[in-house]
Amino acid sequence: MADDFSLVGAKWGSPELGTAGGTVTWAVDDSISQADLQSINAAFAEWSEVANIQFEQVSSTAASDIDFSEGAIDGASNVLGVASYSFSGGQLQNADIEFDSADNLSGSELTLVATHEIGHAIGLGHFDDDPAVMNSTANFDLTGLSQSDIDGIVALYGANTTDMADAGTPPDTVTPDDGTGGCGGSQTAAGDGATGTGADAGIGDNGALLGFGGDHGGRFADLASLLNSIQGDLGDAAAASGADSPIAQFAELSDVVQQYFDQHLWG
Repeated sequence: MADDFSLVGAKWGSPELGTAGGTVTWAVDDSISQADLQSINAAFAEWSEVANIQFEQVSSTAASDIDFSEGAIDGASNVLGVASYSFSGGQLQNADIEFDSADNLSGSELTLVATHEIGHAIGLGHFDDDPAVMNSTANFDLTGLSQSDIDGIVALYGANTTDMADAGTPPDTVTPDDGTGGCGGSQTAAGDGATGTGADAGIGDNGALLGFGGDHGGRFADLASLLNSIQGDLGDAAAASGADSPIAQFAELSDVVQQYFDQHLWG
């Protein structure tokens, strides 16, 4: 039976799947309000209630495993948050989570986004086959973890033995992905030892940057419009010069973008 989740290929604690994650520390910087802290605490509780991993808030991001901040990412209603992480030998070493200040999320909506980003920071990738917190696009109709989310976190850390009723049954096989990914664009991890900045840069020895999107329709509509414009320009140039042009390839690419927009984006 196929897994109903995706893993990034690293975890806290022992790299062996199904083993305890221990206590992972976290902290916020000055951009996070006291009200936001309640939402973040609720998000951590979602994961620790079902899996054998604990979380502890500490006073400084200088000494924490997972850091939180809020800042400008790409404006309202696009990427709601991003998580970057580093790992070595299958063990997570640190992670950074940033919320987009333009979206001004609070309460249960911020809890959902925080739960999603924490999922990345503790080893889960995007999974879009069923409605879940770890979908690549936000679904604010969700009120908590889905079975898919629970299966993934239990596969990583085992069940929380004090609350077995919520933990579900871990699958027989686990196939982690390569730790790359992202929403609203192609974002890949760099290889061992690579460093850099930006959405396509690796973090530390191995790593990735993953974003959680809201409404990406505008981005894909803009891209489709741009491709159609290029297609028209190429056709005009070819007609004027009598030369061949890659107009057919651009038409095909434009169709692919439009199909993605029609079939995969939702609020």
